[in-house]
Amino acid sequence: MTDSELLLVLYVIQEALAVSMFNYVSIIFAALVGSYLAADKLDRIMVGLVLFVFTASCIGFTMEGYHLGVDLAGAARAINAASLNPNSTLGWTSFAQGMTVDHVPLGMWSFFSALYLSVIVFFFRLRWARFKKRGTKRAELGEL
Repeated sequence: MTDSELLLVLYVIQEALAVSMFNYVSIIFAALVGSYLAADKLDRIMVGLVLFVFTASCIGFTMEGYHLGVDLAGAARAINAASLNPNSTLGWTSFAQGMTVDHVPLGMWSFFSALYLSVIVFFFRLRWARFKKRGTKRAELGEL
């Protein structure tokens, strides 16, 4: 690959990673709002269904973020290797000077997982607090 193609690949991967992160944060925000509005109004079957759909989407986005982080690290290593060529024009990049982004996959996985767990805790904590306030133990089918 030419130097410009390597930089283009790096740029595209960074943009895809940013879009994935923005989409994931949108899902997290929607789950927080949905939890606030309806956590105590769902019976156990609906809670299970909502949590299954939410968990499946979060797993998908977490894996996408992790794999994009792996791709980003690979592109950075390719730029580092290409910059060692005496005819290369990549000497100005921070990757050519030894900077690595090998921590990005684990960072993305940790970030996405922490957001997922915070929404689950928020959902059940809010549900418990509202049931305690009302003096009930749970919502039954057709009750609300």
